[in-house]
Amino acid sequence: MIFKNIFGLQNKFDIKTNNFKKINFIVLIICLLPIIFSFIYVFYYGVNLVFYDQWNNVVVIDKIINGTFHFSDLLKPHNEHIIFFPNIFVLLIAFLTKYNTIVEMYIIIFLLIISFYIFYLYFKKKFNSKKASLWFIAIPFLIFSLKQNENMLWGWQIIFLFPLVFSLITFYLIFILAERKNLKINITIFISSIVCGTIASFSSMMGILVWPSGFFQLLLLPIRKKKKIFYTVIWSFIGLIEGILYFLLVRSNMHVVKKSFIMSPVDFLKTFFISTGGTLFWDRSEVSFVVGIIIVAMVLACVVLLKKNNRLKENSFSIAVMIFSLLTIFIMIIGRNNAYDSRYTTYTILLIVSLYIMLVDLNIFTKNNFVKTLVGILIGFIILSIPISYYEGIIAGQKTKVERQRAAFILSTYDKQPSKFLKVLSGIDGMIESYAPTLIKLNYNIFSKNQNLSENLPEFENLVINKHQFLFNIDETLINDVIIKQEEQIIYPITDVDLENDFVVIRGWAVDSVANDAAAGVYIEVDKKLFPTYYGIDKREIADYYKEEAYRYSGFERAIPLSDIGGGNYHNFNIIILSKDGKTYYKEEIAELFYPVIKEDYIVSKSIFNNRDKSRFKIYVDSPQENGIVSGEIIINGWAVDTINVDYEGRIDILFYDGPKIIDEKYLGKAHYYLLREDVANHFGIDEYRFSGFEFLLDTNKLEKGKHNIYIYALNNEGVYSSKVLGLIVEN
Repeated sequence: MIFKNIFGLQNKFDIKTNNFKKINFIVLIICLLPIIFSFIYVFYYGVNLVFYDQWNNVVVIDKIINGTFHFSDLLKPHNEHIIFFPNIFVLLIAFLTKYNTIVEMYIIIFLLIISFYIFYLYFKKKFNSKKASLWFIAIPFLIFSLKQNENMLWGWQIIFLFPLVFSLITFYLIFILAERKNLKINITIFISSIVCGTIASFSSMMGILVWPSGFFQLLLLPIRKKKKIFYTVIWSFIGLIEGILYFLLVRSNMHVVKKSFIMSPVDFLKTFFISTGGTLFWDRSEVSFVVGIIIVAMVLACVVLLKKNNRLKENSFSIAVMIFSLLTIFIMIIGRNNAYDSRYTTYTILLIVSLYIMLVDLNIFTKNNFVKTLVGILIGFIILSIPISYYEGIIAGQKTKVERQRAAFILSTYDKQPSKFLKVLSGIDGMIESYAPTLIKLNYNIFSKNQNLSENLPEFENLVINKHQFLFNIDETLINDVIIKQEEQIIYPITDVDLENDFVVIRGWAVDSVANDAAAGVYIEVDKKLFPTYYGIDKREIADYYKEEAYRYSGFERAIPLSDIGGGNYHNFNIIILSKDGKTYYKEEIAELFYPVIKEDYIVSKSIFNNRDKSRFKIYVDSPQENGIVSGEIIINGWAVDTINVDYEGRIDILFYDGPKIIDEKYLGKAHYYLLREDVANHFGIDEYRFSGFEFLLDTNKLEKGKHNIYIYALNNEGVYSSKVLGLIVEN
């Protein structure tokens, strides 16, 4: 009786007010709310960025402008998808908008609106009564659920919306075939449904499922038997041809069926239930699993009740949508390990929408209390899911925005970024380096004149210094992904640094404690050269520690090529923090870096040694002792300093020779230099001598037995050198 009273409320309300226009206006406003919010969602969280799979479009654009484009490029498989029609559409949008991917996101919302409108038309035709309008309110909250945030915030997902929209148009066209009596109009509608089905089929793999779904719809269609046979045969034949063509095109890229499905039906069913329930409740927990079981049970009960009450034919559209959704879910589970992902929600939602419409149909036309209970349960799920959808969707949107903004910064400075960082833009090695220049050449995407991320650097000399306004910390400094030992603001050198290819990466956080907010920006200054950081990384732990939510996105990161810094001497690293209002700043030294630049060995020849200066370099050997007896592999260690250029401006190498002759045959190798020697610095009272140590591994097995004079040369990059002789007795 409870559900009966609840669902009898509408009629009482209608009778009492007798004002259907007012009711419909209220319904319209409520239905528009999730649509409006979707546009706001894209506006606030969308980032104009060519991201991952979208680089495939840049490859095609590059071919077009270079005259190497072929029609087959549009039919090239992407994983298991043939995306012919989305390719054409996206390329057109790219050339019209300078490949502004936010435009694609808005188009995705418009495609969802088309889906919504198709359901509206179907609902209006099916329930030709103003009293049924209140039932429609739940549908827009499903269709515009933020669970599908990945589709809303990534323009590439047009390839998912194309087959969805054109499949729904196809099912609606088939549905209205039953209403038309004119043969010419019917044939036109049927041909149109085939065209839409074809567009869906060659938009992604999900689209090919329009044919079996449409086949069942045609079987249920309440039309004469001869017409039904005619439509079904033609439909099946065209669907079969297109299916064969599709799989011929994509066969080389087809994913292997998951073994878990073959070996473990239990795991398959578990994934299926969680994917279904997770459409409403997001997570992969027991809640989604239980809700998924309930929804599937409701689907089965609904089909049985439709059959029992002779309502299958009247619900052919909803049944086709339901079959389409179920087949898609099966394909996702079989072919993908990430069937739970947000991007697939757009299709699992169709199952909920079709179930809801069929239950409303049964409730209106059968007045069955059991049906009212089912409707009440489903509406309860939908109502509970709405706040979850918006809460989780906003969190996901913020996370996506932060990640994409960081990726946009990396792309804007791609030629100064490590290849590891470029992986956030594309998983394909060399893709960014090869095709970012295409975007630059065309002024497309983030390189367009309307969106130039190479910001103007602040003129700090015109601002006020305020030491006490900021909180900050350097979390880590890395070279070659190795955290550098740092004590008292001295970053100790690491060996095997490649000046041309390596990077210093600095990460940390900074906030404006006076404004109780994030800063306006953070910069790293190296030897008076300014490098803007990416500022806005999620630092939840900082917000929690200071109990200030505004501090959450206060992290920064910057990768600086060593080639932009230079090598062979000390480098001063400063952090500069700009206040929230941009009026004050603070600058502090955070590190002093000194690293050796050790690449491949010199091509040793006499011409390198241009000028002998006996007193230029001091060389001392700690071990082994003079005339020591040695065998096997030994380590020669000591120190060497430049008595004139104490700042080590330039390169010094410690070279070893077996004898005084500087020829290839006598060359033994080069020492590991720039090792820490605080004792040497203290002895001479020269701080710059801290990194004067060297080590050399000598394999005496390669030397003849007996005494050898090992010549140790200290050589700078100007060819000035000094030498020391170490006598060794080899006994192997």
